[in-house]
Amino acid sequence: MAADRPDGGRHGDRRRGAPSPMAAERRRGDRRYLDLKLLVGLFHETGSVELEAILAGCPVREFAAEHILLHPGEHNTVLYIVLAGHLAVKLDPQDPDPVVIDPGDCVGEMSIIDGEPASAYVIAAAGTRLLVVDEAIFWQRIVPLPGVARNLMRAQTRRMRQGNQALLAKQRQQLQLIALERDLAAAAEIQRGLLPRDFAKLCARPQLEVHGLMRPAREIGGDFYDAFFIGENRLFFAVGDVSDKGIAAALFMARSLTLLRTEALHAGSPLAVIEGVNRALCQDNPQSMFVTLVCGSIDLADGTVTLAHGGHPPPLRLAGATAQFVDWPVGSVPGVMEDLPFAATTLRLAPGETLLLYTDGVTEARNAAGEMFGDERLRRAATGAMHLPAEILDGAIRDAVDAFATDVEPFDDLTLLALRYRG
Repeated sequence: MAADRPDGGRHGDRRRGAPSPMAAERRRGDRRYLDLKLLVGLFHETGSVELEAILAGCPVREFAAEHILLHPGEHNTVLYIVLAGHLAVKLDPQDPDPVVIDPGDCVGEMSIIDGEPASAYVIAAAGTRLLVVDEAIFWQRIVPLPGVARNLMRAQTRRMRQGNQALLAKQRQQLQLIALERDLAAAAEIQRGLLPRDFAKLCARPQLEVHGLMRPAREIGGDFYDAFFIGENRLFFAVGDVSDKGIAAALFMARSLTLLRTEALHAGSPLAVIEGVNRALCQDNPQSMFVTLVCGSIDLADGTVTLAHGGHPPPLRLAGATAQFVDWPVGSVPGVMEDLPFAATTLRLAPGETLLLYTDGVTEARNAAGEMFGDERLRRAATGAMHLPAEILDGAIRDAVDAFATDVEPFDDLTLLALRYRG
């Protein structure tokens, strides 16, 4: 006599066609995958018994790590149903806003329907589990199920709407980017307009030759140079480097340049100028920005140069056949704290000598190996071009930096100002 079974049947009383214990366990395992699919996605309102019979033999793929399931142009002949985790559909692998396929939804049906290759990347996230349905099973057994065609159209409509929303969002971002680029281009032009460009007017005096250039690392930068007469025979000049980059640096640069010009027209010496600029910058500086600065004046009557600086690299003096850095005491940095001491020095240029001012975007430019251009390369480049006109001298040093840092995006603004005393 057969023993009773826990399910009400009896051992040894298996009816023809009844599943074996192993098959029953497999079906229970399949049911773990399918229970969540009965009320959502492709199989909404589809009978569970019939559905399980169809999908019982379909394999399941699991991904422990992120995996590209489909590539654009790849032919696909299966339907993937998400059981756990999610899929991301991207036109570009780096797209930050993909269309997400959640559990209960599917992907690959378009390739099966129209026979065309995939048009996007389909990426399975880590932990994703997929039920893989061959196209023969899809056409012969899935599509005829009640409601499947309608659910498929719903899924496609929802995905199209998601795609349209993502496209609209990207178009808005693109328009915002275009507007920002237009504003930055205008700001760059305004910034260039703040710096002296009519060097012919400055060089109209036979005793002097002046030329400067500033090349921002981004659209706009924080470096600046200046040169203008503050008397019949005195030229005031300056080079500065704001501590930050981009828009904030450009605004602080404009403020520093305005303060510098105002102080230069009223103060008695370059040292008084830099002290006044420092006090003004410290009074209202919520971002705690600062600027390294060197400013000075040259007396055209005898070539006497008075220099003051705040944390800036020392100028190069090009005399005879040599280029040497000016002996430069350590100084404070404007914008950090009021009433800080600043350093000053005086020298006298002989006829034909040149004073070259620069920012650390020259000496700290790096090549692909991470090496800096450095003081010695700057000194050699200046020595090789010291007898050229000031405009060509600036350009030669810029070109030397570019040749050294070829194929490397500059990380800092580059500024040069050359003053040659002709006597």
